[in-house]
Amino acid sequence: MIIPAFVDKYAWLYPDKTAVIFEDRRCSFRQLKDRVDRLASALSRLGVSKGDRVAIILENCFEFPEIYFAIGKMGAVATPLNYRLTGSELAQLLSHSGANTLIVASVLVDRIVPFIPELATVKHYVCVGEKTEGTLDYDDLIGTASGKLPEVEVSMEDLFVLAYTGGTTGRPKGAMLTHRNLHCVCNSWIVESTVPRGSGLLVTPLFHVGSIWPLCFNFMLGNTVTILARVDPEQILRTIERERITYTMWLSSIINAILSYLGSSKFDLSSLDLITCGGGPLAPVQLRRLAEFAKCRVHFAGGQTETGAVVSAKVEEQLRTQPETLGSAGRVAYDFEVRVVDEQDNDVPVGRTGELCARGDAVMKGYWEMPEETAQALKGGWLHSGDLVRMDEKGYVYYLDRKKDMIKTGGENVYCKEVEDVIYEHPAVAEVAVIGVPDEKWGEMVKALVILKAGEKTTEEEIIALCKQRLAGFKCPKSVEFYDSFPKTGLMKIAKNVLREKYWAGFERRVH
Repeated sequence: MIIPAFVDKYAWLYPDKTAVIFEDRRCSFRQLKDRVDRLASALSRLGVSKGDRVAIILENCFEFPEIYFAIGKMGAVATPLNYRLTGSELAQLLSHSGANTLIVASVLVDRIVPFIPELATVKHYVCVGEKTEGTLDYDDLIGTASGKLPEVEVSMEDLFVLAYTGGTTGRPKGAMLTHRNLHCVCNSWIVESTVPRGSGLLVTPLFHVGSIWPLCFNFMLGNTVTILARVDPEQILRTIERERITYTMWLSSIINAILSYLGSSKFDLSSLDLITCGGGPLAPVQLRRLAEFAKCRVHFAGGQTETGAVVSAKVEEQLRTQPETLGSAGRVAYDFEVRVVDEQDNDVPVGRTGELCARGDAVMKGYWEMPEETAQALKGGWLHSGDLVRMDEKGYVYYLDRKKDMIKTGGENVYCKEVEDVIYEHPAVAEVAVIGVPDEKWGEMVKALVILKAGEKTTEEEIIALCKQRLAGFKCPKSVEFYDSFPKTGLMKIAKNVLREKYWAGFERRVH
């Protein structure tokens, strides 16, 4: 049963139950089904067919769930893009996906307009929000559609979501997630964490695959889903209190801010049964504080766009029986197999460092239009995560470092080469190495290490300003340090592992 079909199920079983809450807007399951069917009908009338990519550039909003489900119901492929990217970056992803329709927020249209002549495959621009010249109005499309669904057979093996991550070379990679992939990820979350029936709260961006899974499994359970426009600790806690939220998922990067607010304010969180944490490992002290303040079950889920939650930890059980495992990401999650391997794909002994590999029905089909990268990632039938871990004798997995030059800041992935390529454009720069360094708020912070050409000068401010012209804000270095020379490997490559040491000294892990 594909996930969008659960909307029909609950529209029949609980037609008047609230399905979606966003700010002052609410709709029942019956109303949601009507809007989903009307949107699917409208998109079909525009010429969207099975397998076509429908791109989405939206901030969190009331319409997001119905857009996902309408696209999935008609056999098209939802292609959510990060609205924080620059117009140029978004245009590159739109071109790569071959999307024929773009659903975009009115406040973000101007970011795309300069690149429309380059977007040969995009035939229709649908605007959510205020009516914008040159676009189709979203509400008008739904209001005038018949609601008659296109006659199309959608199977579990069809693509549902094309989720863009990135590549160590800076090239975008679209993880192809089928209906079966997402269904299995959701089942894993539901079984592993015993997700409660009731009311779910989503606070992270809905373009992020880490929000798509909680969105989907809440609807599989028939839960009411409350969506917040942005991360605001006070609003999160007030919403839990007001809507009697039973489940929520928080990225690791926001937990310190929420804990600070919990420590100084009083809220009734008695309805809360489960908090899932993801987006990067949490320090044991953070987990202890979170469990203490929230007074509910706290679980950690570790995975990636291509797999879902590969490992899971039940913090309250760890605190009670195995506190020494709090630094781990947990044990292998339901319906997954994992291995820890060396460079030759041989299993490493217990306690040794190696690359985490996973297998299961939740693992992506591959990367869109990237056969070589797909073959490399799925070598031997196992998804090679690029994460360096060790596993203890009890099966607990400890993340140690990344094989790929990737920085995770605030739940977002930043690929070093992409930033380095921009900095190299500065005429005074001879060499640059971008690394992640510890940051109390965001987990990791982007830092640029720069060697200048002889006789040349520049400043930290100039380097950062150059990056801000070309890259989304979260990708830009927060600090720049100038070096006279870099340590090099035998192949004369910059030894980033050596460079990182002075910044990570005293930390057990080389990733937050």
